[in-house]
Amino acid sequence: MIHNGVVVGKPLVSYNDTKSNIIALSGLIEGMTAYATDSDELGTFNGSSWYWIPITSGSYVPIVHDINGTYHNGFPLSPAHGGTGIANSFTLAISGNSTINGSLVGNISGGGTVATGGFTLTVPATGQALVAAVAATVVGYVPFYSTITGSVTSDAGLTWDNTNKRLNLSSAVFDVLAITSSQAAGANIKLTHTGATNPNKYFRSKDGNFEVINSAYSGRIFSITDGGMMGIGLTADAQSRFSTDVASTSLVPASANVINITNQNATTGNMSGIWFGQSDAVSNGAGVMGVHVDRTGGSRDTDIWIYTSVNSVVAEAIRIYGAGGVLVTGKTDRSQLVVTGFTTQTVTVAQLLRNDGNTNAVATVLTIGANSTGTAAAGFGARQLFTLESSTTADQSAAALDVLWATATHASRVSDVVLSAAYSGGLSEFLRGRGGASPLIGFFGVAPVVQQANNTAIDTLLSNLGLRASGGESFFDTRLMLPMGEISYFDLTGTVVTITAQSDGSTNMVKAAPATTLNNDKEFDNGGANDGRLRYTGATTRTFHVACTISIAPDSANDTFVCGIAKNGTVVAASKVLMQATTASGIRSTAMHGMVSLATGDYLELYIGNTTDADDCTVHSLNIFAMGM
Repeated sequence: MIHNGVVVGKPLVSYNDTKSNIIALSGLIEGMTAYATDSDELGTFNGSSWYWIPITSGSYVPIVHDINGTYHNGFPLSPAHGGTGIANSFTLAISGNSTINGSLVGNISGGGTVATGGFTLTVPATGQALVAAVAATVVGYVPFYSTITGSVTSDAGLTWDNTNKRLNLSSAVFDVLAITSSQAAGANIKLTHTGATNPNKYFRSKDGNFEVINSAYSGRIFSITDGGMMGIGLTADAQSRFSTDVASTSLVPASANVINITNQNATTGNMSGIWFGQSDAVSNGAGVMGVHVDRTGGSRDTDIWIYTSVNSVVAEAIRIYGAGGVLVTGKTDRSQLVVTGFTTQTVTVAQLLRNDGNTNAVATVLTIGANSTGTAAAGFGARQLFTLESSTTADQSAAALDVLWATATHASRVSDVVLSAAYSGGLSEFLRGRGGASPLIGFFGVAPVVQQANNTAIDTLLSNLGLRASGGESFFDTRLMLPMGEISYFDLTGTVVTITAQSDGSTNMVKAAPATTLNNDKEFDNGGANDGRLRYTGATTRTFHVACTISIAPDSANDTFVCGIAKNGTVVAASKVLMQATTASGIRSTAMHGMVSLATGDYLELYIGNTTDADDCTVHSLNIFAMGM
């Protein structure tokens, strides 16, 4: 009862002790009450702190609530042991001389004896820990609390070593400790290292597999089946594999994404690696070995050697050098190296690429050679053979590139390069080149000859090279491609050419700029606008035959005009012509020709001048044509 904010009578409380001890309690729940014996106050716990009210009754005998099992976490006593199954609950530390009423543990007062339930519970002298010992009727089960001094022994096979905080088990059977769980997550043992990053690891039995689980209990990092299948990694299905999940995109191996097989012995030339055996004997199988050819600190080198075995004899098959390069040791009964693409492959099967600082020289990318155990002579060489599948048979010869000695004597050696194509009867040579100070060439099996003289007749030239049989005449039945283009204009109304001053045949000539049309056969354009210009765009400077025709009408009768082809705005003197019109507006025509050298970007136009006066004229037609040789 509370009167004027003061408790009177006999309050119902859950616990009594000194006020400081009550405040120091842990694992409390909201609504619990306690009596402070030293300050004569009643306390109520609001979930985070105590609220205290003084008691004025003059004397106090506490009446204590029954303690529900959910207040406890330290006594997981199952019904089989005489309890009511307290687990995963709050903790209430009991000290002093509080009285606890309840069917779970019986009456306890200051370390008294349980009245009901068959248990004996003792409050240690420290007042801070509770020891429960199972009654003699429940044999073989001993619960422990970490503040027990010394050791408590159930029998010779189960002891607690409190000094080292260690549980000791010994048994006459092989399954010394049996852990069983019906949980879907399996039966687990949790190991925790305090203060460590990712401190937890779990060992569990689940779905017939033994597994190690990561700290967050979110993924398997090791798994093994009864059949010996093993998996290592975050997706460690038991498939005899190693997997990882590393976010780094670095191409340099890191400890997180490799299996490190190490030989720490400092002897140069020793190995570490993997062997794939048919039995315990190394001679039955194959392997990949790292050969540590240099163990000097700061300059360590390791090569990869791949071993195979034939007829129980182990031999090196492929060597990959740490500094670059691959050595293939071939067998006498098979090709030394075969690279086969996928049946669905649509990209290059193999590439040979060289990447270095070279910028202005031919770099050797692939070396193909042949050596002889005898003495090489003329005709000894190496062949690169190309094969194709025919309509019925695979790997048929289709073409060959041969390199052979024409002269094998070392001091005067000369080689031939021969290209051959295949037909049903075999390979037929169609081109042969021969080295020398003056290289030789021959076609269709003809012996190579030197470069032919500039004045050699075409018939003789073709015969000498093997391009045609000797005698007869030569004909070209295909087009000879030459740079060629033209611009043209035709209009009955015409375009006026404005004459600014009288010309003396060289001065005061102006461009005729009607709206022309370009006809480009090869390497010409209009210079950017259709206004009477024809521009050469070819890369090679050439000499051109330039032809021009024009039809003009004068403004005045009897005026004489001078016309000429202009290159880059300068009239070519050799192309100029004179033309006189006897009647005003009477149309006259003329033509011009010239030989002009044009480089890339040079352009051609028609210029007109009036040698009689400064009268204008009208252009009705214009054509400028150029063909290079």
